[in-house]
Amino acid sequence: MGRTVFTWARAAGLLLVVSISLAVPATAGATSNQKSSKPKVVGAFYTETNGNPNKLLVFDRYSDGTLKQGQTVSTGGQGGHQGQPLNVMAPPPICTGNGQGCPALDSQDAIALTSNGKFLFAVNAGSNTVSSFKVTKHGVALVNQVGSGGMFPNSLSVHGNLVYVLDSNSLNIQGLTFSSGGVLSTISGGSQPLSPGGTIPGAPRDISFDNTGKWLVVTKLANPMTPTPVGTIDTFPVNANGTAGAAVASDSFTPAPFSVGFDSGDHPIITTVGNPFAFQPGALESYSIGPTGSLTHIASGSTVGFAPCWDVESSNRKYGYIVNADILGPSAPSVSTFKLAGDGHFTFLGHTPRMGDEPLQTDIALSSDGKYMYVVSPIDDRAFAGVNISHIDVYKIGSNHQPTLIQQTPFKNAQGLTGAAAS
Repeated sequence: MGRTVFTWARAAGLLLVVSISLAVPATAGATSNQKSSKPKVVGAFYTETNGNPNKLLVFDRYSDGTLKQGQTVSTGGQGGHQGQPLNVMAPPPICTGNGQGCPALDSQDAIALTSNGKFLFAVNAGSNTVSSFKVTKHGVALVNQVGSGGMFPNSLSVHGNLVYVLDSNSLNIQGLTFSSGGVLSTISGGSQPLSPGGTIPGAPRDISFDNTGKWLVVTKLANPMTPTPVGTIDTFPVNANGTAGAAVASDSFTPAPFSVGFDSGDHPIITTVGNPFAFQPGALESYSIGPTGSLTHIASGSTVGFAPCWDVESSNRKYGYIVNADILGPSAPSVSTFKLAGDGHFTFLGHTPRMGDEPLQTDIALSSDGKYMYVVSPIDDRAFAGVNISHIDVYKIGSNHQPTLIQQTPFKNAQGLTGAAAS
């Protein structure tokens, strides 16, 4: 039975208040088809609670793409899930983890899986740490936890045995390394400040290695409600010893850069939020990285949705999937599909239909075989007075590379789910 509620929801780091009619399914997984042969566990999906204490949630991934929740593993740290002040005026609330935190981190890459699937890393925004986990056929186990080198880590990226973390409140990045057993340690001299200007503490949203591991790219979201919400994008060269060089700043072509991906030609593909409060849609942008780290804009295209934020690319980097997060948009929440040419250009192929009972979608991941897509619906708890309805949407990627919804996991997880990774 449907019910109308007033909900505070996030749109690119800002708070919105809207009235929605929400019909909560009586049973989970109602949209998945039953098969005569029992599917087998072939992988996993991961997200974290961002709670206090913070926990890693492990879902078994079956051969038909569906999920079933399994392990819950403590990260050993604290998430950033603290009540935000009910204030939608500019600038947006800064996430501190000490009374003014984020119900969900509103960032890309809060957790990351190594390419071989053996180790997983997660930020603990409230305790300024990063946790390392070992993944085996017997389950997931915490290895260790180290300091993030700054305040309120909300994003990280892995290449080889390097992990770089973005500390959004102290406006810096910090390099870590991990051993063959997954033990994290801090790289001496591995910290660099973000370039000055173009953002405020708490606003940076994503850090990502390029395909080669020679560059790091950081998006510095600006406040979309300001008169000139440009925002900047920082690039850092990565030295042979794992340390990062100084930041090189480039203006974002469209306001409010959020997440970073790369096509097969190693061109940064960046989502930009635009200004959803003025009903101005955001866009997908592409760039090339010059020898000094400066970015040159190549192409821009609409996602046909408001507040495009989270992204994931196929393993061959030929297709990209963008989450349009703004609940006020005409086709949001939805996931847009793009074909990536490899030269920085791309083609819009379509987007998933809007679901009337889905108020918000955020973090996104693809299965290791590229056949299934997983999108987090995190719902923060100020909206539903403690009712646990956070869940994962499961899609099958068709022969036309378009996703089709096949399952919604039980609407029972605590609000604030953050990050997405899949094997």
